[in-house]
Amino acid sequence: MTIGVYTKNNYSIKCRTTEKINRHTKTQYALFGLIVACCLGEVINIYGIKLSWIMALLTIVFFIGEHNSLKIKIPTYDIKLFFYFFIIWGVYATVQTAFILKNDYAVSNYISLLVNLFTITMLTLNIQSKKDIIFLNKGLVLGLIINLLIAYWELFTGNHLVLLNERNMLYYSDKALGVFGNGNDLATFICFGIIAVLLQYAFTNKNKVPALIIITASMYIIIRIGARGALYGMIVYGLCFAFFCILIKLYSISKASFSIVLYLLCVVCVIIGFIVLSNYTLIDLVLMISSPGNESSDLFRLSLMGEALQLFFNSFFLGIGPGQSIVLLGTNVHNFFLEIMCEYGIIIISGILMIFIYLLRAYRWKLPKLLTLCILSFTPAFVLIGVSSSGANRIRTTWILITIMYLAISLYKKESANVLK
Repeated sequence: MTIGVYTKNNYSIKCRTTEKINRHTKTQYALFGLIVACCLGEVINIYGIKLSWIMALLTIVFFIGEHNSLKIKIPTYDIKLFFYFFIIWGVYATVQTAFILKNDYAVSNYISLLVNLFTITMLTLNIQSKKDIIFLNKGLVLGLIINLLIAYWELFTGNHLVLLNERNMLYYSDKALGVFGNGNDLATFICFGIIAVLLQYAFTNKNKVPALIIITASMYIIIRIGARGALYGMIVYGLCFAFFCILIKLYSISKASFSIVLYLLCVVCVIIGFIVLSNYTLIDLVLMISSPGNESSDLFRLSLMGEALQLFFNSFFLGIGPGQSIVLLGTNVHNFFLEIMCEYGIIIISGILMIFIYLLRAYRWKLPKLLTLCILSFTPAFVLIGVSSSGANRIRTTWILITIMYLAISLYKKESANVLK
């Protein structure tokens, strides 16, 4: 038996093998650049070409080049379902758009959807391990840091990166708009950035102090913007984080007790909801919850929700097509789930809801506790965050973050299954 003997040749082979294992692919580096570019709201361009489009092209080129030498394989059945669902969505949207090609808004929203689907597809095909998730999630963190620097520059100088007309310049002079040109969009993005920072810490258990500094700076910008949906969403995120911490502890002690408590909570919520709705109308509830000065805005959003549902029913549950909610309502629905349901119908919204249910089932697998809490708290918070933006489903980072969390659960699930074997 030979112990610890290395020749020059086998040592060099070992070094090359280790380098190959530890190094990310060119496609992943291009995808990292694409994620950062998506975080910049597609404002930055080179000779009139959007940076995100350039990075997308590089991603395609490298992916095709490496596909001949690297075997690209979707690692789990869950990820395959995730991948094929978004392919189906793209095909379905293509059919819808074919019937409304004369509508420029439909075409632009269809292209926006394809860009999101492309990013999701590339993430799905190029994330093969937890190491890949950690690397690509850094793109979201970097994008948040860049936006925070821009936001603080706006607050200190009164200038804005995105050009505004004279009326908006007066109104937004003391507010941060970032690269989005819209305070609500920036606040929504910052919420996702905060969650990405928490995920990064949960993945690595490193850089606690920098993470706290970034989160504190981010919350200050959200408060300064005054985006209620984003602010309330992050408050709910924190409350759910503490609540799920207790539930997970109970789950680890007794699954039966956990199920009973969860069942009782659902029953209590249903009873309370029935009592409240029996005594108050939705308009009464909105007026009771709304802060002074925001009543008309909240009632308008409630009206939009009703009209969006009516459009959904009138389309025979098939959806009215990409971007048509704005065309028919005159403005955005201001609700992530209702907008998708209204435009793409029952099949697509069912798939989206299944994805969020999958995220809510993260506690069932042996993920690190902090990572589990970060993912579980996302869905309840997102219900509020999704009404803050003028179009959360078209913000690129919405889908990047959802994809990263979904893939993280699936890869940890696969790992725990392998351990059991």
